[in-house]
Amino acid sequence: MKVSNTLLDKLDLHKSFGLSKDILMKQNGFTLLELMVTMAIAAIVLTVAVPSFQGIILNNRIASHTNDFASSLNLARSEAVKRARRTVLCKSSDGATCDTSSAGWEQGW
Repeated sequence: MKVSNTLLDKLDLHKSFGLSKDILMKQNGFTLLELMVTMAIAAIVLTVAVPSFQGIILNNRIASHTNDFASSLNLARSEAVKRARRTVLCKSSDGATCDTSSAGWEQGW
């Protein structure tokens, strides 16, 4: 403690902030009660925030897939114009051959 008192005297922190040396010498930290209250508040906030955040993630995924499909349509259109030929955009699970099964477009195109 002697070193700390000497350091406080040299820096004059207690005088600058209008505090006594005793206040500056106290150990800083959290009590168990403060920690538990903070954790309870964090749990409540997370309980409210996580479901809405999952909705945001789902909306972003849908928007991303929609944009991917729209860009594929635009690419097919530009290739048709460039080659002056008909182009086809079909569902495909491997990206190389068209899938004629009754499965949806979820596998890709």
